[in-house]
Amino acid sequence: MIFLEKILFYLETIISNLKFIQHWLQSRDYLSWYSLLFALLHLILIIFSKIDFNSKLLIYGFFFGIFTLIFLSILSYIHFPWISERLLWNEYRFLISYLGPFCLFLAFIHNYFYWKSQSPTYNLKLFSMILPLFVLIIRFIIYGIIHPIQWVKNRQLKKNTFLLS
Repeated sequence: MIFLEKILFYLETIISNLKFIQHWLQSRDYLSWYSLLFALLHLILIIFSKIDFNSKLLIYGFFFGIFTLIFLSILSYIHFPWISERLLWNEYRFLISYLGPFCLFLAFIHNYFYWKSQSPTYNLKLFSMILPLFVLIIRFIIYGIIHPIQWVKNRQLKKNTFLLS
């Protein structure tokens, strides 16, 4: 147990000395604010464009886009320092861990409806569908498969050390 604590302390000091990891962790805040800014810009451009909303697929895509924008604004609001400092760790972790991928999933559905309403050719809309889907699949692999296996191994390690002491 002491050996494990020494390893964790050593890894913590290494991570605290690596500046690029600290910058990456801070850049998540900026990424959520930039994504909200681009989503609002996208909404403004859609409002002033000449898109005919007669198709049901376009209307469904518009509603999924509005829901994505609402959840993305909540996610961006959480990243303000005066908000995140007042949240409990469990609340903050829950919102960051589940609201971000949920926004990606809604954005994927939003792009899918717009892609299906037009000619299904290989263009930027198809790429904008594949990229969030790829991120969601990688996240599911990491947090859905690998993370529970490590949790079970750590749980068994703690149980065995508890029985030995």
